[in-house]
Amino acid sequence: MDSPDILNDPMIKLAAMARNHQAEMRGRLAEQLMSVKTWDDMNDKERKLCVGHLVTQASSEEELRKLLSEELGLDFFEIEWHESAEGDKTGEEAKLLIQALGGDLSKNGAMVNIMTMEGLF
Repeated sequence: MDSPDILNDPMIKLAAMARNHQAEMRGRLAEQLMSVKTWDDMNDKERKLCVGHLVTQASSEEELRKLLSEELGLDFFEIEWHESAEGDKTGEEAKLLIQALGGDLSKNGAMVNIMTMEGLF
């Protein structure tokens, strides 16, 4: 039995494209939230939105650390940053599925998890 061709699946590609088209609106909302609310004043959905937006704005783990600290005032967090090698089919499939399922990738396509005292983002 052949494995599914995730990279060429039209429904997965469509879902990922739709998520990417929503990114601008989510970014504007996140910027507005961060300008009027502190981390402690945000609910879980607002935190997820803002963290996801900052992930999309960073090109490196160091840059993301700086953004989380400066934009959200976070002092205690852990970052898992994974960049797949060029030509890594499994990594490309994972990135496409992350986008299709509503996740965010960094500017350079890294897959990122962030653990704060309030949860995993």
